[in-house]
Amino acid sequence: MKPAKIIKTAIRALFSVSCALFLWVVYFTVGVAEALVCGVLQTIWSIVLFGISLVCVIGILVWLLTL
Repeated sequence: MKPAKIIKTAIRALFSVSCALFLWVVYFTVGVAEALVCGVLQTIWSIVLFGISLVCVIGILVWLLTL
C-alpha cells in the first residue's frame, strides 16, 4: 500500500472511532438524564399518592367522629 493510502485509512479509522465514542457519550448522557427524570417523577407521584391516602384516612376519621 502507498503511504498516502495508509494515512488516509488511519484518518478514517480515527474519525470513525471518535464518532462512535461521541455517540456513546451522548447515549449515556441521555440515559442518565432519563433515569433522573423518571426518578423525580416517581418520587413526585409517590408524594401525591401519599397525600391522597392521607386525605382519605383523615376524611374517614372525621366522618366516623361525626356520626
